[in-house]
Formats: sequence, structure tokens, C-alpha cells
Amino acid sequence: MRNLVFWGLLYYVCGLAQANFLQEPASLGQLGMTHVQNQVTMRAWTDTYVGEAETSFSTDQVYLERRYGMLVDSSVSSSLTQSVGIRLQGFGRAQNSRGRDRDDPSPLVQDSSSKYARVGVDLTYTTPKGLELMIGRQLDLYLSQLDRAFSPAGAVRYRYEPSQVSSLRFGLVRRDLDWGVSLYYHQGKQESRGFSQSVIAQDGTLLDPTTGTSHAFVPPKFGVLGYYVLAGGRFEVDLSSIRASEGGEKTPSGRTVHDDYFQIQTSYSYASVMRLLFAYRSLSYAGQANANIDNMPLAAVGFLLGSGEAGRETSVGVIYRYGRDGTDIQEAKVRAVNQMLSLILTAGF
Repeated sequence: MRNLVFWGLLYYVCGLAQANFLQEPASLGQLGMTHVQNQVTMRAWTDTYVGEAETSFSTDQVYLERRYGMLVDSSVSSSLTQSVGIRLQGFGRAQNSRGRDRDDPSPLVQDSSSKYARVGVDLTYTTPKGLELMIGRQLDLYLSQLDRAFSPAGAVRYRYEPSQVSSLRFGLVRRDLDWGVSLYYHQGKQESRGFSQSVIAQDGTLLDPTTGTSHAFVPPKFGVLGYYVLAGGRFEVDLSSIRASEGGEKTPSGRTVHDDYFQIQTSYSYASVMRLLFAYRSLSYAGQANANIDNMPLAAVGFLLGSGEAGRETSVGVIYRYGRDGTDIQEAKVRAVNQMLSLILTAGF
């Protein structure tokens, strides 16, 4: 199997803490650590990932993903020792993928496109003893999704209706000069989402249209984030557990397609000069028959160099993401590889 490289260019980033290196919105623990009392901070960023993936089936896939994000965090003191802050988080993602036959790449085998957005609003209250309490609401918007599979006889099309999931999230932060810790919990919720299935003949005739119901599911999530000043730099760990088995799609036997999984993200920053990154996500499928490139185990490493005041630095670096998995089911053996290399440019103010 040939080497597959995902590469991307992160065009403009204001505040690296908003970026999650497993290509997800930043956790509430990461957002909480960016909160600064008696200040107003603003960040905005966009990035694009392009790449290819290959499995042991005869299909190669090409991916294009664009992400957008913004963060506004304000804090007002009610006394010398207390403050109240409000934070607005925005995140958007547009994904496209196309699959072609490896032996005959001219015809499409499948294609998919989707758009997703998240809006979060959090209140932060800092007690006289320095404990920061966070409570907020998160709105996940599943804006559109279109999946198509092609064959010599025609195509099958799945079109999903827009849906939204609103849920609560909570957190607390305690920090000192040399250390800090944050505990956070995302409630999670599930809503129904309708879809239509159609068969399209070679001449464009629409055959046998049917409708059904799927689910838009945001799983419950619990995490802990901590940092410690070590060897002149700051070492940070964000560990979270995601209860993906509590909802989502199910197999005909009634078993959920996804299983519980965990994520870990670590970084070591030396002032604003250097930052090392590592992240890992465990497999999240329940049963090998449900395995695909999106739920295989995934790891990411990165290295950044920068200059300027901490929190306002400009830096440049690379992030490499890698996932590999193999399954052995009754119908076929599947092996998949998912790789990505990104050039990162950050700027702060």
C-alpha cells in the first residue's frame, strides 16, 4: 500500500488554544484555560485540509475539509477579588469526500458532502478564593449532508434534513502561578433527523424514493485538564472520556454503532519560543463491521516555533496526523490508513 499523506495549510489563527489537533472544536477545559480576568480577548481562525485515503478494498478516497472558528471572551470585575465573564464560541466545518475505483479511476464510486456548526455561550464566575465556575449551553447544528453511491446501473442518494442539538456544559478551573487544573462535563443529547433515500437511473429518472429517520447525537463527555510549570516551560494534559455508546445509530440487532472512547492531548510550551504537541484518540466503533476511516484510532504530533509575548505570539510549525486500523469480518478483510501533514501559522493580538 502506497504511502498516503494528508496535508493542509492553516491560513490564519488568533489564539492556538482554540484549535483542537484531532480536528474537533476545543474542549471546555481548553476554553476555560484561555479565560483572563478583567480583559476582553478575541480570536478567529480558518484552516483547510486536503488529502487521500486508501483501504484494502478497491476504492481510494479524496478528502477536502474546511474549518472556521471564532472566540470572544470578556471579563468584568465586581470587586477586587471577584469577576464575571461571558464567552462566545463559534465553530464551522464543511467536508467533502470522493471515492474512485483504484483500477479504473475515471468513474466515481461514491461522494459525500456535509456542513456542521457549533455555537457555545458560557458564563464564568470567579469566587473570592480564585475558583472559576463555568456554565454554558452548546448548540450543535447539522446543516446539510448528502451521500451518494454509484454503480453501472445508476446511483443511490441519501439526503439528510437539517437538525440541531442543544445541551448544557459545566466546568471549573483552579489555578496558581505554577499549576492549574480544570474539570469539565458536557451533558450530551440526541435529536431525530429525517432523511430521504432515492435511486437514480442512468437516464436521471428518480426511482423508488423513500424516507426514514436517523439521529443527530452529541455524546456525553467528561474531561480533566491540568498544567504544570516544568523545566522552565509549561506541560499540559487534557484527558477526556466520551460516552458514544449512549446514543446514535443502531444495528438491526439493536446494538449501537459507536462505542465509548477516550482522547488525550498533551503539549509542552517553552515560553512562546517552542511548543511540542501530541494527541491520541482511541477507536470508537462497536464491532468490526462498523469500522471506517472516521472512527479508527488516530494520533497526532506537532512542533511549533514562535516569538513574542505569550498568548500573543506568532509561530510556525507542522502537525502530522496518522491513523491505521485493520478489521477481519466475515465478508472481507479491511485495512485502512489515514495520514495528514499540516503547516501551521499562528498570530495573536
